Amino acid sequence: MNTLAPLLVAFFLSLFDARADSYLAQIKPEEAGPADHPQQSDCWINQSCTIVPMCTSPNDGLSEVMISSVRGLVSIEEIHQNFKFVNCNEKFAPILPEDSPNRTKFQELIIKGPEKITLQDLLILWYPEFKAESARIPYFFSCQKEPWGKIVGGDDTWLSKRCSPDVLYSWGPIEKLQTIQNRLRDGQRWVGSPNPRAEALTGVLFTSLSAASTFNYGQIPIRIKVKPQVVFKKTEWGASQRVVAYRDGQFQDFAISDSSVIESWSYATPELYDEIVRDILRITSGKRAVSYNIGEPVKSKGIDRLLSKCADTHIHSCDSTRLKRQLFKMAEMILNGEGRVYYADGSCRNRKRHYETLKPTYINPRKVTE
Repeated sequence: MNTLAPLLVAFFLSLFDARADSYLAQIKPEEAGPADHPQQSDCWINQSCTIVPMCTSPNDGLSEVMISSVRGLVSIEEIHQNFKFVNCNEKFAPILPEDSPNRTKFQELIIKGPEKITLQDLLILWYPEFKAESARIPYFFSCQKEPWGKIVGGDDTWLSKRCSPDVLYSWGPIEKLQTIQNRLRDGQRWVGSPNPRAEALTGVLFTSLSAASTFNYGQIPIRIKVKPQVVFKKTEWGASQRVVAYRDGQFQDFAISDSSVIESWSYATPELYDEIVRDILRITSGKRAVSYNIGEPVKSKGIDRLLSKCADTHIHSCDSTRLKRQLFKMAEMILNGEGRVYYADGSCRNRKRHYETLKPTYINPRKVTE
């Protein structure tokens, strides 16, 4: 493996020399990465310190190299940590509840208490400038054969790069959050299972494209940012190392059993709250949307349209009162400053980048900016 990996790397670099050279001409050496991440100064090959700007480019061509990593030839971390990064310091666009024009409204709702407000009262954005609708057609619509259907892009084994998400969501109890906090500590190397205490399948973190439709699984939502070079493997059940497993069936699970595929994650932040609200507003509007449970909603409009998409309702209750209490709790946690973003060792430490996406949708319209 030690002799084969450099050959693969050299081949990979040859594909990117032209693009990397043009990019190098635009930046200064001191912009290559923050000083507190010395591993970012490493090069694929000592004689060729090529910079590939992972924070600012989609890097679609990484798929073939990542498939090699799935076969055990090169590890995801070896690929990810040997890139230099640009504009990845935390000083770039930190966002706090104090910055929200609706902070006072949320404070008033918390003072009233959950019994004296409605779910509709909580369906407001911390940052209204990022509107509930995106002008772009969501990429996952073009990856469905029919509305509300499953994602089908790619071949029988791999989900195509075009149809692979870079942001995923998972709701769960406080114990799940505590487990993930313990496993995925900020600034550390993430290996092994992110959720070893999982009940549905030991060691697997189940996630969804939809920010809202799995709310009945627990009171705490978390947001996962997947490393841009990770590939998605289709499966009927379970998960695999070095990839995100996509459950190609009635329930659109994206299963993670290998923490090395995760770039960063967050919980109880205004940005995540807004993504959940935008998803709720879209689903309840009567327009086409995506959800965890595939198939046309039973109801045509309103909150019942969202509730009809809940899964495992015989185990996890699904009603508007529960959703209201969970959004209320999340707003309270945000105002108390309990939420945060966690970054894997070697990843781009930039909150703005964490909440941007290469594939804008109505859930998250924040496109990665140069």
